[in-house]
Amino acid sequence: MDPAIDVEREKVVRDLTLAGCVEAVHNAPRPVMLPLLENATGGELQTDGAVAVVQLKDCDTLISGNDVTFPTLTARPSSKLARYVRTQVLSIRDIWRENAAYGVFDLSRMIVRSVRRSHSGSARRVIAADRGK
Repeated sequence: MDPAIDVEREKVVRDLTLAGCVEAVHNAPRPVMLPLLENATGGELQTDGAVAVVQLKDCDTLISGNDVTFPTLTARPSSKLARYVRTQVLSIRDIWRENAAYGVFDLSRMIVRSVRRSHSGSARRVIAADRGK
């Protein structure tokens, strides 16, 4: 999953639109939404705080490339060079992430973050206990 979760939201809306299943889309702001979040594994997530409200319809028509009623959707970079570079980066990233060395690195990173969180939590409890005296 992309750390910029707004990109993931736009992918879902784009896929539904390309399938011809969208009647209308509205990005509604959420009143209390932090721009930086942390997922369950400690990874950082970024958001603009909006939620996509999609009114669906039957998916009986496909949108062709000549349909001007829908805005242009940027599904891939327009330049052949940019597409080539992106493909190479994604391939190298996939090879790296499937590597055993990356697995050890990722596990050790999670352990370090967990230990840091537990130490900062215990330090907060000690400070709170000292203030209560």
